[in-house]
Amino acid sequence: MTPRFTAKVMVVTGAAQGIGKRVAELAAAEGARLVLVDIADYVQGVAAELRDQGAEALAVQANLETWEGAEMVMARAHEQYGRIDILINNVGGTIWAQPFEHYQPEQIQKEIQRSLFPTLWCCRAVLPYMVEQKGGAIVNVSSVATRGLMRVPYGAAKAGVNGMTVNLAFEYAEHNIRVNATAPGGTEAPPADPAQYRSAGRAGEGLVPDPDRPDQCQQLHAPLRHPGRTGRADPVPGVRCRQLHHRHHPSGSGRGLRVRQYRDRPLVCPLVNTTEDNNNTRSNRPMRNIDVNDVIDNASFNGFHWKVLFWCTLIIIFDGYDLVIYGVVLPLLMEQWNLNPYVAGLLGSSALFGMMFGAMGFGMLSDKWGRKKSF
Repeated sequence: MTPRFTAKVMVVTGAAQGIGKRVAELAAAEGARLVLVDIADYVQGVAAELRDQGAEALAVQANLETWEGAEMVMARAHEQYGRIDILINNVGGTIWAQPFEHYQPEQIQKEIQRSLFPTLWCCRAVLPYMVEQKGGAIVNVSSVATRGLMRVPYGAAKAGVNGMTVNLAFEYAEHNIRVNATAPGGTEAPPADPAQYRSAGRAGEGLVPDPDRPDQCQQLHAPLRHPGRTGRADPVPGVRCRQLHHRHHPSGSGRGLRVRQYRDRPLVCPLVNTTEDNNNTRSNRPMRNIDVNDVIDNASFNGFHWKVLFWCTLIIIFDGYDLVIYGVVLPLLMEQWNLNPYVAGLLGSSALFGMMFGAMGFGMLSDKWGRKKSF
């Protein structure tokens, strides 16, 4: 099978760690030519590792919270490879988790600056190149935190990412540019240097919860698999969603936060399905995909269907068919063919029941087997 990203130029932001790093590794394995972007110098090491494995990878350090940083990155990528096929916007992440009433104005501004503007600026910077080349794909990493607790500014920023995704999808569809978003839940893994990332105030979105489960990062590639998909913001199945709960210190003088997974009741997470296994621990189940055609084909014919058929039959008989056939067609046939009323009535009734049984029998067979086989 031909790798999906052979010779495709992919820009991955927040690529020094976590989800961004893993996405870059998976894309490199499928032939992508990479531009890895991060504010931390660890991105240089990631790019070097991929180059040692035979991949094409350029590392660029930039502050994507500014327009100048995003513009410089896209210019470097275009200068290096001559085009930009795919942009993965992965920069963001909660800085503070607390009740909204405790956020200071400057904290709110920093949350929005970190989790909305890198995506906004990078989309603005890459679009002229994609419009010029008449095509491209953008995947924005959003979050299930748009419906969560203790992180209102972050949720607002990610809601902005979702809105931006839909608007850009409509606006640039005529240029063959697809824009989608994916929404991971809370993930766990220590960054390479926690102190540096906290002080920088900017890092790649999320962290891979289990290095033996690359499927969770492959979900970020899902919008790229479907040529017709655009304007979607899909949750990532199999990634655990957390709830942050407020905790008062015994002294009453300070407040903190703790993360707790409830084992005695289902975890509330609107966009990620979770369940409990036999050991009373949380396991993750991918969201179900339902094929409506399969559901209809495998459904049994029950009393409800008989009722629908009965009433439809009455409507056919008493509504319009008799007026057209018996009021217009049969009088003309009786005059031209010299039919008596008894024969004309038999002809009309036979036509009605033949049409009804034909629609019921051959119609259902055509839906099940196809028209050619039915005929």
